[in-house]
Amino acid sequence: MVCLCFFNRFESLISFQQVWWWFYVCIFTQIDFYIFIFLHRQCIASGLRDSGSNKLLYTLELYEPAWAYARKKYSHMPIRFILGGTVPREEYLTDDEIPDNEKTDHYNLYYQRDLKLAEQSEPWLKPLCMLHKFDAVLIDGNEYTGWAEYNVVKSVCKPKYLALHDVGTLKTHKIEAEIRHQTDIWREIKCGADAAKWCIFERIAPYQ
Repeated sequence: MVCLCFFNRFESLISFQQVWWWFYVCIFTQIDFYIFIFLHRQCIASGLRDSGSNKLLYTLELYEPAWAYARKKYSHMPIRFILGGTVPREEYLTDDEIPDNEKTDHYNLYYQRDLKLAEQSEPWLKPLCMLHKFDAVLIDGNEYTGWAEYNVVKSVCKPKYLALHDVGTLKTHKIEAEIRHQTDIWREIKCGADAAKWCIFERIAPYQ
């Protein structure tokens, strides 16, 4: 089994036990497991380390200090650390597409910063999905790239399973709305909540 995951903060470790446990079980029960992950959590990295050989984790970080932190803290794990983004700058939400109620402290801190970083970075999501076949994808990345990442996931990565974290937020609400409308394409496996809501879906129709 092959999984692709992207997260929004490297420093925050596991607190979303249900979603992470699902991926943790994948790591221990599959023989040939290859995982690509954006800003990984320690649970998944530990699962890779403890479950034997033939397993490798890639992390992709747009912000260089976080990338350097990850390389230092997890150098003992079976991880490859990539400095770069997921999608091109022009695929980020524009300022007009961000509702006024979403222009919070998070927006003030990260939106312009991440746009500038994206302009200087190589987008890795599409080429990596063209190179590897991922069975499962977990979207929990940048608040302003969720929809763009989903479009790459469904057109290029084409996973059997799709998990969303922070369901109902700007990052994922449009993705969830499309999935729930396509009842002949996606089937909900499980949803729950911890610090935030999460859902796991299974693709039941072949990709075109």
